[in-house]
Amino acid sequence: MLYNARVTPYQYMVMIVNFLQSGKNVKHVARATGLTPVTVSRYYGYFRSVAAFMNPNELIGGPGITVEIDECLLMKRKYHRGRNPATGE
Repeated sequence: MLYNARVTPYQYMVMIVNFLQSGKNVKHVARATGLTPVTVSRYYGYFRSVAAFMNPNELIGGPGITVEIDECLLMKRKYHRGRNPATGE
């Protein structure tokens, strides 16, 4: 991923730190680093795959922790009806 990349080590570290904090969205990190949102999104995908490879059996949640999943974001619209909650269209 880093071979022939035009991302500086500083930009790379900013992306890693923000990814690990998991509170910063792609647009925020793109503005902070000067990269495009597409580039940051691709690196986030790479970071997710590395994190999944590092600990594939780790479950989310645990004793005393409630995990909530918004099912409407997981469903596809049937026959292109309804509104898309992610974009508001």
